[in-house]
Amino acid sequence: MIYSDEMATSTSAATTYTAMTGSPYSPLKNGKLRKLQLVLGGDAVTTLIEMVVVKLTCPDWGVPIIIANVGPNLRTAPCDTLPITEQICDVPVTQSSKITIEVKNETGATPVTPRYSLIGVFEG
Repeated sequence: MIYSDEMATSTSAATTYTAMTGSPYSPLKNGKLRKLQLVLGGDAVTTLIEMVVVKLTCPDWGVPIIIANVGPNLRTAPCDTLPITEQICDVPVTQSSKITIEVKNETGATPVTPRYSLIGVFEG
């Protein structure tokens, strides 16, 4: 069975790794994490999103999984939909797994009103 779940969300403007809401995340079923989708959004045309990096760590994996996306800088009106980034992965998960999910904004500027959602696609 393939299913998806929103693993974490964030409105963080931090430029160092900061826990996302929902972290640590525990999967709904035992199986595998097959893919991640990082969705970016903003609250206003003044939203500033440049480069976003999300890191997932789990003691069961031994290595982190990184997914990143870039925003359009200032979203002047009219603004296009921001791209969704996908990262293929193949790591085991159990319902007792504790996946730490952190986000940081890679920018020299100050991020303004960003919104991030991390969707996991699981098999199990």
